[in-house]
Amino acid sequence: MLELSLKRLLHSLLVLSLLMMAVFFLVRFAPGGPFDTDRVLPAEVQLQIERRYGLDAPITHQFGRWAWASLSGDLGTSFQHPDRSVSEILSTALPHSLALGGIALLAALLIGVPLGIYSGASRNALWDRWIRLILLSSVSLPGFLVASLLVWLFSIQLSWLPPALWEGPSHWILPAFTLMLRPMALITRLMRGSVMDVLGQDYIRTAHAKGLSRDAVLWRHALRNAWIPCIGLLGPVAAHLLTGSFLVETLFQIPGMGRYFVSAVLNRDYPLVMGTTLVFGLLLVLFNAATELLLAWADPRLRTRSSP
Repeated sequence: MLELSLKRLLHSLLVLSLLMMAVFFLVRFAPGGPFDTDRVLPAEVQLQIERRYGLDAPITHQFGRWAWASLSGDLGTSFQHPDRSVSEILSTALPHSLALGGIALLAALLIGVPLGIYSGASRNALWDRWIRLILLSSVSLPGFLVASLLVWLFSIQLSWLPPALWEGPSHWILPAFTLMLRPMALITRLMRGSVMDVLGQDYIRTAHAKGLSRDAVLWRHALRNAWIPCIGLLGPVAAHLLTGSFLVETLFQIPGMGRYFVSAVLNRDYPLVMGTTLVFGLLLVLFNAATELLLAWADPRLRTRSSP
């Protein structure tokens, strides 16, 4: 397990380094600049602005300077908010994204896992067909349409819930439901397929032959192996949900990382784009690494394959 952890750590550092390098150069080579305006600035003024923010140096030097400073936690100062550092902005935005993602992840698991178990154990039954129809709709409908329908129904027509902002429990329901819908469908589909696969195994037929009840076979024997494939999905799903969603945070005016990232990209705020990407990438790498270790713990076959 220790060797697997070290390998995963080195792989994660390499992936994160390549991600940051790619994002840095893609953002810098994109058309437009952070200080482009409708009025053309004099060359002297433009040069002074670039010198102030370190944009006059060669791009490779800029990347090396940013990477070295980021190792010490200095992510620079935002171009949009010159009175605030990127670290300060992210420290205030990340808790909102984590809260939104945590609620959505918990709801997706509490709804998706039981639905998948019930659907897989009742294959081709009436409820199984309804569940599959709901899953298909959840995956097919775009997020902005779901959010618009929810706001129209529960905020405009019924006046039950606020349409936006992030000021209390009543504000959490609509964005969390919008964010959890697709991951819930993925978890349900994966759990359903896994349950059906396990129920067809020989040891399950042996358990039935011994006279065990259907519920006992399902909950005591089948689920021990059926839930293992779902662990592999938790890494990317948790990273996506716990860091929030660009679309959901923008639509519901939630001051999270996704909303800041969209604004930073549109305004070419290089330090904020890089800082947000670094946090997103770091969380994704951590969640994926934790998922692999959890899978190795849950399935001894993976530990055997990874050992020499």
